Amino acid sequence: MTTNAYLHPQQGYSFEQDLYEGVIIENIQISGTDVHYIPRTLSDSQSQIFGEDVLSSFDSYATVEMWLADFSIYGGESEMLSKFGMEVRDTATFIVSNKRFTEECVPIAPASRHESIKYRPCEGDLLYVPFSHSLFEIKFVEDKFPAFYQLNKQYVWALRCELVQLNNENFNTGLDAVDEAFGDLGNRLSLSVLAQDGTYILTEDGGRLLDESYVVSKPYDNHSGYGDNAAIKEEFLKIVNFDANNPFGENL
Repeated sequence: MTTNAYLHPQQGYSFEQDLYEGVIIENIQISGTDVHYIPRTLSDSQSQIFGEDVLSSFDSYATVEMWLADFSIYGGESEMLSKFGMEVRDTATFIVSNKRFTEECVPIAPASRHESIKYRPCEGDLLYVPFSHSLFEIKFVEDKFPAFYQLNKQYVWALRCELVQLNNENFNTGLDAVDEAFGDLGNRLSLSVLAQDGTYILTEDGGRLLDESYVVSKPYDNHSGYGDNAAIKEEFLKIVNFDANNPFGENL
């Protein structure tokens, strides 16, 4: 005895699956909005302290329709005043069709991305929402949404996102709304600040705090000394003494 006399697992559900998937795609296209998917291109440089990629970039984008799971308001802690100043911690969950993602976004995946994850959205990639001018970072990709696989097939990805916190990434996507706004703000290392008398504010080693001659369309590739922790370690060893007899001693 089978659950449904007209559908048999051993014979497959291909026609029914295609019909169900088409209905989902049409529903997202009716109720959703166009979102720009921006994959992250990783470099070979990693921070020796945090193990993160400090020189990643965003070099392409694709437009695909997505459905905002909560259409009334963004989630998260919203605006809050912390010791670092005002922070906006909005979150959102976007639903994207597996088939539509494969058609639009997989072809622009970075060549360096491993084959085992090229087929899916990846944590760290960005979503730009035109209607709110918001840039979100994907924090987690849920592959069990909805919780059950209708007709034994996965039809959508659920992308759980937070507003991005930029860390000097390069933006060369070709999307002006992103490159000119977030690229200009993100590459803060190449902007400059002047004092009231018109002189540059200098760092301890005599260099400019930031460089004023930054051009948005020109990639920032001068990373000399960026992420080099040797100087930090040298200063640290001048202060802390790792003597076995006095592990908490100081050289002061």
